[in-house]
Amino acid sequence: MKMQPLVWTVFIEHRCDCPSRSPPLLGSQPEPLHTRSRKEHPMSTTTSNLAGTAQSQFQAILSSHYDQATKAKNAYHAQVEQIQANDMISDKAKDLEKEQAHAEVTAQLEAIRAQQDQAVQALQQRYVDAYRGHQPDDAGSVRLRREAMQDARALNGVDDLQHALDDAIHNNDPAMAHAIGHVSRTAFPSVWESYAGHFPQVAEASEAMLVVQELATGSDTTVANSITYSTTNVDE
Repeated sequence: MKMQPLVWTVFIEHRCDCPSRSPPLLGSQPEPLHTRSRKEHPMSTTTSNLAGTAQSQFQAILSSHYDQATKAKNAYHAQVEQIQANDMISDKAKDLEKEQAHAEVTAQLEAIRAQQDQAVQALQQRYVDAYRGHQPDDAGSVRLRREAMQDARALNGVDDLQHALDDAIHNNDPAMAHAIGHVSRTAFPSVWESYAGHFPQVAEASEAMLVVQELATGSDTTVANSITYSTTNVDE
């Protein structure tokens, strides 16, 4: 089962409550956006903590399922040895029994891999849900979020994005602020840091979500999965 990459545009477009682009993502807004300062939300500790938690959770999933796969292979090897040591049956019968054992361990490994993929997807979804927060899905709300995204994408460069973000925060317009945060996430780090200072929970969930995505699709995990669940080398 191949992991599907996360679609950021959809998440951003369904980000905040509307109409009037009012309360921000992840809970009610106790005060206007422009009264929040970055000093009130130290990102370096909280972000790394949540991202670290996500990484630990991901590694725990892999470790658990890799252990199951190893046990299945060990049981298969022991079964093959017993078949081979049985002098009461012919070589042809031994071959048939070993083929059956191989088919069984192959099915077991496929099932374990499927369970692992489901667990990883559930972990991804947990942080996707934290990132999205509560978002109304009525037509007007969706339209306003999409318009904010279009406006943010039309901006050029750091200065335009930063000025638009400052205006959105001053005018209490979280839809536009979130859209700018999305646009600046990878291309304009200084704007993203400014956004993250006002929306720390969103930024933390975003970081954790990206950590899980990168681990799930990274080369290390791909190679480890290939080795662990391969049926071509199960007899080695």
